[in-house]
Amino acid sequence: MGKISVDRQLATSASQNQKSSKHKISPQQTRRIMLFSQTHDLGRIIQLSLQEIAGWEVFVTYLHCPNLPFVAKIKPDLILLDTSLPNLDELTMLQMIQTCPALENIPVVLLTERMSQSDRRLYERLGVAEAIVKPFDLVKLTEQITSKLK
Repeated sequence: MGKISVDRQLATSASQNQKSSKHKISPQQTRRIMLFSQTHDLGRIIQLSLQEIAGWEVFVTYLHCPNLPFVAKIKPDLILLDTSLPNLDELTMLQMIQTCPALENIPVVLLTERMSQSDRRLYERLGVAEAIVKPFDLVKLTEQITSKLK
């Protein structure tokens, strides 16, 4: 995804947040969530749900073409990393996030398709704040993210 379309996402997300005040929390409590998604559809569902349920600013970038300078510019409070299975692409992305000085202290929550005991140990060893198995309840996802926010 190019800089122009990612910047459009920033503008669209901010505009949508201003329009949706039904569940909005006060501005000083508004959190910024960065979602690294594999697909546009799931990314958009998660984005809109977290905006509506929690009133957070939610930005989306895609795993196949992440824009880490944009992510650093956003200064998210938490990063959601949508993964399929623990594979090289997602683990490489996690490592890139954790070694980026502007992002290294931001908690990362994984959304994964499965989680065995060995996966859980791997995620713990890699410093993942939480791993959540798909499919998930969006309200519960919001609660789990809230518990990981600093």
